[in-house]
Amino acid sequence: MRRFWGRAGWAKAVDAPLLRAPARAALKAAFRLSGFPSSTTSDEVAQTLRCLAALDFEIQQRNTAALRVPVLTAWATDDAFIEREVFEEHAAALPAGPRLSWSRGGHNIQKTQAVELARSWRFSLSPLPQTFRDETFAATAPGQFAEARQIELCGPPSSPGNR
Repeated sequence: MRRFWGRAGWAKAVDAPLLRAPARAALKAAFRLSGFPSSTTSDEVAQTLRCLAALDFEIQQRNTAALRVPVLTAWATDDAFIEREVFEEHAAALPAGPRLSWSRGGHNIQKTQAVELARSWRFSLSPLPQTFRDETFAATAPGQFAEARQIELCGPPSSPGNR
């Protein structure tokens, strides 16, 4: 995902009393134009903006550079939200692993290609020792990925900080 100007401002606008309705309507229309289904609610759009505002790209880059396990990547060329260049940039920065691409599948590739993804993911883990597979994330040294938790700043949609 590319950084976009004003994400913090938009995240505030979706909850500001005077701006809430017009901001949510404008963003919902933008999401629809980007390929999201019309069933996406304004609350879901607002939550997405809160999470984007909480995302620290530098922390994500450091966490990516620290990865030492194979990483499977999957993408559809008809994804209206993630550009080819963005996907390729992220895939190149990650450790070796399966690189999957489909011509169709949209932004929710985990839904449209679920069976193929599950097979590839399971296959990609099979050469690893069982204990490593079971404890890959639990065995991380304390504090090594503490910054990765920054996404929790956006919290669940119903958390007090998101009203």
